[in-house]
Amino acid sequence: MSTLVLLGSSRRNGNTEHLVNVALQGIEHEKIYLLENNIFPIVDQRHVTGGFSPVHDDYERRFLDFLKHETIFFVTPLYWFGMSGQMKVFFDRWSQYLRDDRFDFTKEMMKKRAYVIVV
Repeated sequence: MSTLVLLGSSRRNGNTEHLVNVALQGIEHEKIYLLENNIFPIVDQRHVTGGFSPVHDDYERRFLDFLKHETIFFVTPLYWFGMSGQMKVFFDRWSQYLRDDRFDFTKEMMKKRAYVIVV
């Protein structure tokens, strides 16, 4: 079973990364540092004829990495009563892929086991 860690911290080697290293010690996993990717926010066009405009950033590459794994750890510090901005933008972009005919997003998500670590 392949495991992916999506790190939403705004810094490397901080408390968030330390905790996930302890939690997943001995478990093979891939890490994606959202901070090190250019992932842009989008305008919600779910209800617009034609759907979303293309966005030229790193999101689709990271989304494809996300889809390859069976177990996902969403790891984020708690900033102002919520997840980090990096993690929030990652989730917000799911709206775009719910309308993308290349993916059966709902079916793919049902196959996944997800965990959340909030520091």
